[in-house]
Amino acid sequence: MKIRPATAADFAAIAGIAERAYRQGFGKIMTPTGLALRDAAHFAERFARESIPPILAETDDGTTLGFHLTQDGTLRMLFVDPGVQSQGAGGALLADAEARGAECLECFRDNKAARAFYEKRGWVHSRDYDREFIGDVYAFVEYVKPAGWSVIGGE
Repeated sequence: MKIRPATAADFAAIAGIAERAYRQGFGKIMTPTGLALRDAAHFAERFARESIPPILAETDDGTTLGFHLTQDGTLRMLFVDPGVQSQGAGGALLADAEARGAECLECFRDNKAARAFYEKRGWVHSRDYDREFIGDVYAFVEYVKPAGWSVIGGE
């Protein structure tokens, strides 16, 4: 597995992963209207505007597995293609995000799979809050990474 910065040529692949992961992970959390607004075109446009590129994980033959977007110490996105989850890409991407300075993240409160993933890797739930997101109010949690804790191994 290789971890590298995405280029414009990768945006369609990682935007597709983001859309599929949103549908799978947030389908029972978000409204259908909110989900519809987060399609591959939305993500491709966002990636093109970012000053720091997403970081992707790919197989040795170049198949994109997932990506993370980390900015200013915050892990903004970490998505693995639903068809290849639980094979190590998420853990590798999280380790890379930490190496690039990720020390906090937010997650939907009801996203139990993501919460378990982060907690298993030493991230600590620091607060609960509600906020507006895509026109609706949702419950979120914040996680922080205690100093001295590191990800060892894969998923």
